[in-house]
Formats: sequence, structure tokens, C-alpha cells
Amino acid sequence: MKKTLSLLLVVIMIFTLAFAMTACGEKEEQEAGMPNPMVEYSSLDEINDACGCSLVKPDRDVLTDEKYFVIDCEGYKIAEYQFTIDRTPFSFRYADTSEDISGIYDGENTIFAKSEGDDTVMTDTYKASRWFSEGQYCLATTEPGDISNDSFKELADKMKEKSGAVDWSETYAMLEGDWQDTFSERCTMTLKNEGEYMDITVHWGDSYASYAQWDMTAVAYDDGTLNYSDCKESYITMNEDGDIVSNETKKIDPNGYFVYNAEDKILSWEGASEDSCKDCRFKKIEYVEL
Repeated sequence: MKKTLSLLLVVIMIFTLAFAMTACGEKEEQEAGMPNPMVEYSSLDEINDACGCSLVKPDRDVLTDEKYFVIDCEGYKIAEYQFTIDRTPFSFRYADTSEDISGIYDGENTIFAKSEGDDTVMTDTYKASRWFSEGQYCLATTEPGDISNDSFKELADKMKEKSGAVDWSETYAMLEGDWQDTFSERCTMTLKNEGEYMDITVHWGDSYASYAQWDMTAVAYDDGTLNYSDCKESYITMNEDGDIVSNETKKIDPNGYFVYNAEDKILSWEGASEDSCKDCRFKKIEYVEL
């Protein structure tokens, strides 16, 4: 009787749905004592630099158990950021490959093995979402606990937006043009659509012969902001013929942002380094063709 019961348990274990999370996209036969080629790093920036990606942290106040790895696979590298939210562990990965990098097996195949393009799979034992944006990103958890499908999808969507996978081309095209500050009525701004970012130039006239100028490039985020990290402020003077006679870099304070109010169609420079600029409320100039 005991032998029969033991044999039955073995059969059940063999035919039970297999589930495992591995380092690379395929199961690998490893020699005894040969670990997965995972190298631990000390920061998110380091693994992003190592793999040429833009993994980001979720917008949560409390993150625990943060770890950073680069995994050498055959033909590509995986950047992996691990973190825990409310006792739920997550893995956020990137690799420049079309192979499934989830590392999650459901039976003999990985969960996205038969899928092409963006996809999300959610069960009681794992939840995973992947998308493509100059490479493949994948957010997954194999211990979903109490996290609902809606909560996981919301988190994945926000990570997707922050990682730059959202197509902002329509937004950039809409914002392109000349803008006038309705507060000071002395400041103008020009936005130029460059496809993946916006070129921004701001002019503030001191007199007919001098003005301050800020130049920067900005990218859109899902919270309605245009963020930049390369702003340069210059002070320009001209002669009576309108020719520039001096162009002096006044100050470099590179980081900041604009906030777009879709209802009022106003761009506010709330992230400016100077208090006077924080009051700027830009409205797009509509030109009428005659």
C-alpha cells in the first residue's frame, strides 16, 4: 500500500503544471556548482548604463528589498531590478531581444513563448506584463499574494509610461509652436517637435536691446509634465541693427519641468529654477492665415 501511494505521488508531481522562474528566457542545463551568470550591482543607474535601458522605480513611498542585477544570456544581457511593495516581490527586467525574458515557465514553455508584441498574463500563481520600446521590458511577480489584477495592471501601465514606452508623438505635435506668457506678457516660448523629445526655447525681454534666453530639451511623462535636465540660461544683447553683440551664459541649473493643463490649454513653468519664471502661464499663439 505504501509503495502504491508513493508511486501515485510521483506521478502527480510529474504531471502537475510546472512553474519556475529562471534567469534567462530559456531553461538551461547547468553543470553542478555552476550558478546562473547574475552579477549584482549597487544601483539602478548602473544596470541601466550596463544594458542601455531605462528601468525606473515605481511611484511608491515605501520600497523594500531593492536589488539590481545584470544577467548574461546567450546573445544578450538582462537588466533586472527587484523590489517589494507591501510584501509582494516584483521583478522588472529589460533586454534587447524578442525572446521571452519573463523567466516564468508554465509547463514546458515560458508564458510569452507563443505571444508576439505587448502582452499581459495574470493568474493566481503569477502576474506578468511585457512591452517593447527599443527593447523588451517585463514586470512580473511569482508571489502575487493579495494584489488584484486591476492593481497589477495599473502598476504595469505606470511603469510602462515612465519607461518611455508610450507614444507621445500626438502630444508633441499638438504642443509644437509659439507660446505667450499671459502673466508677465513679456515672455515667449517656442516648442519644436523632434519626435522623441521637444526642443524648448524661452525668451524674456528686458528691453529692446537685451533679453534672457533658456534652451532645453524635454520629454513628456504620464503625469502631464514636460521634464528636462539640460537647461542653459543665457543673457543676450544686441546693437541698434538687431545683431547679437554678446551671448553670455548666465547660469546653468539644468533640471526642471513644465506642467500642461489640458482643460485650460496652459503650460505652466512650475519647475523653473527662478521664482519669477514659476509664475509663467503660457498659452499657445494661434496664427490666422490671411
